[in-house]
Amino acid sequence: MIKPSFFFRWPAGRSFSEGWHYLLFPLCVLVLLSACRGEEVGVGEEQGSITIKQVMPGGELRDPKYGKELWLAVGAMAGVEGTPANGVTDAHFFEDGTYVMGIQLNIERPSDGYFYEGWLVRENPKDTMSVGHLKSLFGDVRHFLKFKDERDLRAYTKVIVTLEVDDGNPAPARHVAEGVLKERTRS
Repeated sequence: MIKPSFFFRWPAGRSFSEGWHYLLFPLCVLVLLSACRGEEVGVGEEQGSITIKQVMPGGELRDPKYGKELWLAVGAMAGVEGTPANGVTDAHFFEDGTYVMGIQLNIERPSDGYFYEGWLVRENPKDTMSVGHLKSLFGDVRHFLKFKDERDLRAYTKVIVTLEVDDGNPAPARHVAEGVLKERTRS
């Protein structure tokens, strides 16, 4: 038989009113241990998922919100200046005048105080416009951006991604990835 003194020894010569706080620590340990659950997470188990809607070539596309697709362009994204990166960019122009562009880029996570920004570039006449910050939904190398505008931006065929310092400066910074949108026809 296990004696209660094995788990807890009352301070010698103390009454309950003088030593009640000695019971507090073992009681807290019991409460914490009882709150532990036996949940386990195994290696390779799915921790979450993402659904990416990607329009693929093949037949006429009619979007319920924007109408008939008039133009489709797709391009591969790749790292530049020794930056390992890969991905895809796509753009659509619809009959209601809506331009929708997306970037899916696999690139290392930026350090604290930095972010990736997407840009559209028109060659003639030369113009560059920001399309927003790329987001990593799972905190890993997969970065995404969706951009929508009510202007016809089909002349902006170069897509670049820059690594920006979060300092409020709107100018493009270090160029890390790029791609070229090439018009495709649906068949």
